[in-house]
Amino acid sequence: MNKLSAGKTIAYAYSFTFANLGTIIGLIWLPLVIATVLGFISQYNSGAPDSADQMSFARVSQGIGVLAGLLLSFLLYAIVFVAVTRQALGLRQGPAVVHFALGMPEFRMFGAVLMLFAVSLFGFILFAGVLDALASAGGAVAQGLAELMSLPLALLYFYAIVRLTFLVVPITLIEEHVSLLRSWQLTANNFWRILVIMLAVSLPILVLYVVGAAFVLGPDVSAPVPASIANNATAFWSYQQDIIRRHQPELVFLQLMLAPFALGLNLSASAYAYRALVANAPAARSA
Repeated sequence: MNKLSAGKTIAYAYSFTFANLGTIIGLIWLPLVIATVLGFISQYNSGAPDSADQMSFARVSQGIGVLAGLLLSFLLYAIVFVAVTRQALGLRQGPAVVHFALGMPEFRMFGAVLMLFAVSLFGFILFAGVLDALASAGGAVAQGLAELMSLPLALLYFYAIVRLTFLVVPITLIEEHVSLLRSWQLTANNFWRILVIMLAVSLPILVLYVVGAAFVLGPDVSAPVPASIANNATAFWSYQQDIIRRHQPELVFLQLMLAPFALGLNLSASAYAYRALVANAPAARSA
């Protein structure tokens, strides 16, 4: 199995992203704006029910709305993943002002995103279930075993997710099928290199977001907590959530501003890694 060069992959990701920043913005802004609007609608489109029956109906309707919004957001992100990855692979040339395409590549990518979400969720539930079963067995030994296994299981979960997901976008686009197993096979003996790549392309964006969020939330977060809720964990949590909700437009704007960098860096790193690991990689069909 080929060895991945972390340095070359990181260098390509940054050079591609900054050289094509205007094009990346043109490719992603419309789907991301639609996904953002859907998020706001699903969050705020709920009224106060007048009865128990209305409350039950409202909960069911809200659940269906959230699920529909989530699926549509996955589809919109699939459009973005295909467009930016094609640009990173050289399968698309030239600038872009606006982009919105729905074809087999996007629907395949939608299936890949759904599979990633399902596998990640299943793995987390399995991880939490094992620890809960050990802790519920009773006795100090079982409790100690649960605490002892929590870190190894978390690391195993993280290792599996990295291996299964790192190359799934270029695999889905170029090989025209959805396969997490293929990503697992191609990333063999490259986990630490991939981890370095992921940190190099993701950590700076995360730091920028944290700094920006701290600037936005700072005055409210640093203000004295009302004495009536200071010692009440539930009330304190609700108080913190209210602060975030009040500043959600600013936080969403910050996310949109950083999205071209985050998507460009991560998707181009994955695209370059795929080309490096697959000899004579086939080209995707034209969209």
